[in-house]
Amino acid sequence: GAPVNGSHISMRRSGTVASWVPRGQEGSIFFPETELEINGEKKKRGGAFVCCPMFGPRPMNRFYAGTDLPQHGLLRRHHESDKSCLFDAKGCAKTTVEFDKPWPHEVVVKAHVSEDGKGLTHTVIVNKPKESGEMPISFGFHPYFRTYGAPFKIEHCGLCIKGKNLVEGSATKIFRHLDSGLVLTTKECRIEMKSFGYTHYVIWTDNRSEYVCIEPVRYGRNMTTLFLKGGDKLTGRCVIRVFPR
Repeated sequence: GAPVNGSHISMRRSGTVASWVPRGQEGSIFFPETELEINGEKKKRGGAFVCCPMFGPRPMNRFYAGTDLPQHGLLRRHHESDKSCLFDAKGCAKTTVEFDKPWPHEVVVKAHVSEDGKGLTHTVIVNKPKESGEMPISFGFHPYFRTYGAPFKIEHCGLCIKGKNLVEGSATKIFRHLDSGLVLTTKECRIEMKSFGYTHYVIWTDNRSEYVCIEPVRYGRNMTTLFLKGGDKLTGRCVIRVFPR
C-alpha cells in the first residue's frame, strides 16, 4: 500500500481495494483479505473487489451457457499475481483489468480510485468495443466493512437495519435512491456511502461479528440480464467517507 493524504491505501491491478486506512483511523475499514472456513468450506473474504462480468452466482440461462464463472465473476483475486497499483501525488490510481479466465466476449473493464484522506471514490467502467457483438453482464463493487465484534446499524432513506437482525448467509436488497446516501455506524466509525450508475445495494454477511458487505450493483430492469452492444459503455461510481467516532 501507499501513504496518501495522511491515509494508507492499496489497490490491486484487478480493481480490488485490498486495504484502506483513512486519516484518523487505526486500521483498515475493510476486513483483511483472507480465506476462512465457513460451514466446512474454505471461502475467500475481505477487501473490496470488483464483480464482473457477473454479480452473484452464474445465472442459469442460455446467455451464460458454456462459461465457467465462479461466484461474482473473474476479478476476485487473493494471489500474488494481482500486484498493487501506484498512486500519484493527488491520491489517484487507474488500472485496466484482465480476467483470470477466458471470457467469450470482447470487453474492456477499467477501475479508478481517488482518495483524499477521508473519502474514497471507486469507479468501474465497462466498455464494449465498437463492431463487437452483444454481451450479457452485471457488475458491482463488493466491500467487506469491518464490524469490530460489536453492534452496528445501516440507515438508508428512513430505513434502519440493525446488524443483529441480518440473517447470516442471506441478502437484503435496497433499491431506493442510491445517490441519496447510506450510513453504516459501527463502534469505531461512521461510514457514508453514495453510489451512481448502479441500480441497487445488496447487504450481506455470513459473519456479522466480523464484517458486513454493502454492495452497489448494476443489473438490467427488474434485476434481469443486462446486455451491452458494440460501442456501449457503463460506469458505476461509489463514494465512501469515514468519520471516526
